[in-house]
Amino acid sequence: MAFIEIPTFLTTQLKLIGATGALAVGTVVTHRKLTQSTAHGRLRSVCEACKLYTEKTNLLGKKYRVYPQVKSVTYGIDGITLVFSIPFGLNPESIEKATWAFRQQFGEDTELSRAGQRFTLTAVKRGVPNEVPYNMQEISTVTQDMRLPIVVGRSDSVIEPKLGDKGTPEPDTFTIWKGTPFFIEIQRSQYSERIMSEKITRYERYYYEEEWRYASWQPKDRPPVFPYIWIISEVNYRLASSCLRFVQSKSVAELIERTETPQYTAVH
Repeated sequence: MAFIEIPTFLTTQLKLIGATGALAVGTVVTHRKLTQSTAHGRLRSVCEACKLYTEKTNLLGKKYRVYPQVKSVTYGIDGITLVFSIPFGLNPESIEKATWAFRQQFGEDTELSRAGQRFTLTAVKRGVPNEVPYNMQEISTVTQDMRLPIVVGRSDSVIEPKLGDKGTPEPDTFTIWKGTPFFIEIQRSQYSERIMSEKITRYERYYYEEEWRYASWQPKDRPPVFPYIWIISEVNYRLASSCLRFVQSKSVAELIERTETPQYTAVH
């Protein structure tokens, strides 16, 4: 039996989610302004992780790496534009194939464009307005028999995040609440032990590949952290792993009730 401390976000933020009892998460990515040194660092992290560099040998016979060079970093109201060039001998297609890694570092709305050996990276800022005007009388007739989701504002949530190629985990949602990251799996049917074992194996493989260490959401003031795996299901699965941490509940509301009174709760 393993125990973990459930952060207080469950008693504050999650009360706002799903008046119908289901998990409803809106995706709004907010771009945090990058300094020029941070932009350089994130570009270097992508190049290191994806081997986007060439190797040379100097006159003393010592090998060294030549990385893409940042030409300019421009800030705007809607985000940033970073222009960089790649060294001779580096296949431009390798940059394009690593778009997923750039999005992990700079945000899901990051786009790459190419002109010869030069690339332009655009990280767009997205958000929600402070006020959304509407006329309740105009929509009440249409929505009378509907159960509507609740808009809870900005979040770091991503619906069905793409963690890599086929064979990598495919969580329903990734979210960060009060600094704690979660991969959320919503299971509306009972899975066999074999299927659950395969799912856990994919998460373990992803853990040991360590690509998650370079994700843009990782904390900057402490070592990288791998997200909890939160399974929302009517079935309580027997889960075990040497590297993964699990949370299980039948609904968001149930986990709130379990964590409001006790400080610790069993997860498997």
